[in-house]
Amino acid sequence: MKIAFETIPKELVSVSSVFDYKTPLVKLIDRINNSGAVIITRNNRYYGVVDRQAIGRSRRLTVSENLPVGKIAVKTAVVSPDTSINGVIKEFNSSTATALPYIDKGRVQGILKRSSILKAILSLHILEGRKVFDAISVPIFVIEQNESVRRAKDLMDQYKVRKLPVATEKGEICGILRYSDILNFGMKGESRPSKSNRGTVSLQDTKAGYIASQDFRTISTDADLEAAMRDFINNRKGTIIAVKGGKPVGILTIGNIFNLAAKEISANDYNVMLSGLDDYTKEYESDLLREMNKIAEKIDKFSGIKVSYIHLNVKRIKSKGYELKAMVGLTSKGVITIHVEDYNLDTTLQRLEKLIYNRIKNQKEIIITNRERD
Repeated sequence: MKIAFETIPKELVSVSSVFDYKTPLVKLIDRINNSGAVIITRNNRYYGVVDRQAIGRSRRLTVSENLPVGKIAVKTAVVSPDTSINGVIKEFNSSTATALPYIDKGRVQGILKRSSILKAILSLHILEGRKVFDAISVPIFVIEQNESVRRAKDLMDQYKVRKLPVATEKGEICGILRYSDILNFGMKGESRPSKSNRGTVSLQDTKAGYIASQDFRTISTDADLEAAMRDFINNRKGTIIAVKGGKPVGILTIGNIFNLAAKEISANDYNVMLSGLDDYTKEYESDLLREMNKIAEKIDKFSGIKVSYIHLNVKRIKSKGYELKAMVGLTSKGVITIHVEDYNLDTTLQRLEKLIYNRIKNQKEIIITNRERD
């Protein structure tokens, strides 16, 4: 399996709509559902992302006409030209966001959708050989189509699931109901008269089958997971019902695939340890890990030299800025220690990486020279 320390190609970045924090959410619901996500700014600076997941997490069944979209924006990590595919996979998995802002030179240049990285996972064969069963969520909870939407929402809240297959009285799957479907139904304030004569359709009076999507697919638990990934990419739908012997046994989502991919990547990461992080530098933890993994991969390209571990200590110094100390363990070659200080964390890190690489390169050249003399 090829580990994706490569940076994000700009071709994967999509154009995104940008809206101010104060823009009413009700005006953007359809746009968010159609495009997948929008970027939110405040005082002309990046503030967060609002996607379908953000609407679901808000758990709002009604929305006032003046509710600012920024109130439900998620402050995700940002993607830059230096961000690796590995880093993005892990970020999508940990944040559950479906889109991340792509920022270059301090400005939002576009958005990176989870579906684009799904294509990268497939092309890199990160999950090659895995089966659908390896990724699905179990057990599966099913609701009968004549049950109320209120009952469906209560089940989702109780079991902490966001999707329910909907079945007929005979137990045949006839649709799938998403938490976002329920929230959108409540937010839009359906105007069809209800049986209770309250003027609008309520969650209690509406059947689950009425708002459930009939556009669903099934796949065998024994099927190749990469085939399911192609299905997600081609159909642009985020849920597949996994079946065994014709019966539903689990749900496969794009989130499930990212979770498995993140585990696969972590199992193949280098042994990188960080220490000394405080409340300020903690937010750079993923960036530091990514950079140490990249330098380890670069060193491993030298024949006869392998990195066994890297220990990086980070310290903020008021008078000097930052102090980075790295210990790099080399298999059968001992340990090298590098100490760098500078005012800017990025500059300090760049200097550290350069010194590590040059030190090991020189050490390799000395070894080769000694061998030639022998």
